[in-house]
Amino acid sequence: MGAEKWRAAVDLFGDTALMVDVHEAIHTPNEYETRVLTDWMLKRERPKYKG
Repeated sequence: MGAEKWRAAVDLFGDTALMVDVHEAIHTPNEYETRVLTDWMLKRERPKYKG
């Protein structure tokens, strides 16, 4: 969806790094839409592992 190439910021870590990676990976021409999608993806409850 976004640019063909992008680099992760090396000075970020943890939750911020994950947010930036997701945001850049799904980047759309509409910045607001990208932010809403990023927020939605990161807030989704992940299934618990049953092992």
